[in-house]
Amino acid sequence: MKDDMIAIFGLKASGKGKEAQGNNLYAVDYVRLYLSLYGVYSKSTHKSGILAPLEGNDVSSFPAPKGFPDMKYGYSYQRIPLRKGYIYAYFEKHNTAGIFKEYEVTNEGGIVNLVWSDMENPRISWETPKKDRMTNYIVLRKQYDKKVWLVFSPIRWSKQYAEKVLGNEEERNKRMQSLECETCFKGEYDNHGFAVEEAKSILVSPPWDYLTEFSDKVKAGNYLEWENASYKAYFDRYKGQYEKNCALKKGDADNHDFYFSLFDPQGIADILCADIAIETRNLLVMVESMKTGDITKAYKKVDANALDGNYDNPELVALIDMGILLYRMSDVKTGVFTKYKSHISTDLLKTILLVEPRAKLRQKIHYIRELLSEIIMCEAYQLSIQDYLVEKMPTVNKGKSSLSKHLSGLANAPEKIDGYLDQPIGHSKNLSVTEKKIGNCINNVLSSESNTGKLLRKEWNLDEIVDSVSLITDTQDSVGDIADALLGYIRYIRANQKLNFISEVFRFVTKDG
Repeated sequence: MKDDMIAIFGLKASGKGKEAQGNNLYAVDYVRLYLSLYGVYSKSTHKSGILAPLEGNDVSSFPAPKGFPDMKYGYSYQRIPLRKGYIYAYFEKHNTAGIFKEYEVTNEGGIVNLVWSDMENPRISWETPKKDRMTNYIVLRKQYDKKVWLVFSPIRWSKQYAEKVLGNEEERNKRMQSLECETCFKGEYDNHGFAVEEAKSILVSPPWDYLTEFSDKVKAGNYLEWENASYKAYFDRYKGQYEKNCALKKGDADNHDFYFSLFDPQGIADILCADIAIETRNLLVMVESMKTGDITKAYKKVDANALDGNYDNPELVALIDMGILLYRMSDVKTGVFTKYKSHISTDLLKTILLVEPRAKLRQKIHYIRELLSEIIMCEAYQLSIQDYLVEKMPTVNKGKSSLSKHLSGLANAPEKIDGYLDQPIGHSKNLSVTEKKIGNCINNVLSSESNTGKLLRKEWNLDEIVDSVSLITDTQDSVGDIADALLGYIRYIRANQKLNFISEVFRFVTKDG
């Protein structure tokens, strides 16, 4: 029987950097795509070791990338190495159908391709994927890849959500970042990309361990010792991977391996929350030092559990009372302070009768006002980010309205933020001790028509104060009420509560994700 030819076929095989087809072996023309994340940097946390580059490098900050909210009040964006999580990618091809992939990112920033199906192994599925070999880059092939969509997620997507986003271009454009391969192959990048040899001057290294270890270590009591140990542990752990990234060198002139930075809104929010927690702790430490005149034991005296607001806070009341007394004091007899012995040390009260120490204490009080202002500004800022991240949630207007109210000085309800914070939030920045002399700051406050100004100009009848631990304002609001209002803001930013809140709000996933 004569054989009839029913098909023509060829064999194709591939290996690392090579591709075989028929009798020919080709070197694949490809580019390595390295990935980084957008992080956040602030001068205050940088000094505490919360975010820092390798030794000898300056931190490279830059304005908000396109599509990002602007950073305010000393914050800026940074590019940082990948953290543990997942990367989802869709590859649009020149002549064939597009494909989408899922990658798992290890603790050290390695990228592992997850395979969802295998004809030879039916147990491989979305729920139990096969893990391919680990690399620290994604390969883009010049002959085939036309456009790539990418997104980073700290948690794994559900199969339904992944198919919904990756399989629909409109959804990809909303949820993912994209890059045109042909442009990148030429060595031309948008503001999210940079060449590999630039990594050493651009990438910085943040201690993500700080977030996971925050609660337990602070409750242990020795905050400063833990902070130094935590940063060192992180630095040692990630230094190898970081140096490996920074040591990458460009190959031949036509290679154009490059980095691309992905959005990480939850990571940014986490850093901001940790930053706020530190500001709050600094505030409490300062209050403690104002109370006792001794800073050496202040860190150990701060109780992390006290931040829930369910306790009496005489230190904050005493601080504001003492501030009022300092501003009003000229030749006041020492006896006037006997009413405050319950929560202010006698030695400190005697000291502040002297002009020079009193001036220093005024500066400290002003600094505390700055801390309180920045805490509230950061809170409003985070709520505005919430609008940017979760457009369809019921809280859509919460951030913008809160931010607007704070920046306008709570025009509709100024009595709720009286005392040292009744000025518009941005106003205190103009009174910063680094910009003007403290005397000018005090004079500006004293001469203003604000509630604070009126309060400080009021002539008090000390005989009527009796045993009260707080003074009375024109509006019949006690300084204790003012302190309670401030405490309400402080309790709202307790570290654990805030991190839990962030983890729920700042996820780009549906209820199925």
